[in-house]
Amino acid sequence: MATSFRCLLLLLLSLLQVVHPTMIVATAAAAMANPQKNSDLVAAVCRNVPNHAFCIEALESDTRTATADLPGLAFIAIDLLRWNVSSIRNYIMFLQIIEKCPEKQQYLSICIVYYIDIQGLFGSCYEYLKKKQYDKMNAAANAVISNAFDCEATFLRDGCYSSPLTIRNNFAANLGDIIVSVANLLGNP
Repeated sequence: MATSFRCLLLLLLSLLQVVHPTMIVATAAAAMANPQKNSDLVAAVCRNVPNHAFCIEALESDTRTATADLPGLAFIAIDLLRWNVSSIRNYIMFLQIIEKCPEKQQYLSICIVYYIDIQGLFGSCYEYLKKKQYDKMNAAANAVISNAFDCEATFLRDGCYSSPLTIRNNFAANLGDIIVSVANLLGNP
C-alpha cells in the first residue's frame, strides 16, 4: 500500500513538473519524507516580514507549503506574486477604461509600467533562485516592493486623488517582503 502511494505521488509530481516546471524536485522528496505541515519553516520566514499575519496566510493558502523546503517556499511566494500581478494589471487596465479624469488615467498608465516591470522582476526572481543567487533575488524582490510603493505614491503626488490600488499595491509589496525574507534565509543559512 505504501509503495503504491509513493508511486502514485511520484507520478503526480512528474505530471506537475510538465504542467508547472518551476516546482522543484526537492519538494517531491520532502512530500514523501515529511507529510506534516511545515509550520516551523513558515514561522521562520514570516518572523522577518513586516506583515506577519499576511505572510502566514499567503504561504498557507498554497497546498505545496505543507511539504515545501525553503527554496520551495520561495517558489510558492514568487508564484503567488506572479498570479496576483497579472490580476492587478488587468484591474488597472479596467480602471483605465472606466476612468473619466485624464490625470487619473495618466496615473494608471504609470502604474501599468510599474507592474510590467514587476512581471520582469518575478521572472528574474525565478532565475536567481534556480541559480542560487540569493543576493540578486533579494534585490529583485526589493525592486518589486519599491515599484508597488511607487505606483501608490503616483496618486499621492498632488494630494488631490486617493489611490484606487492601495490594497493591491500593499498585497504585491507584502509578497515581495516574503521573497526578501526567504532570500535572506537562503543566503545566510
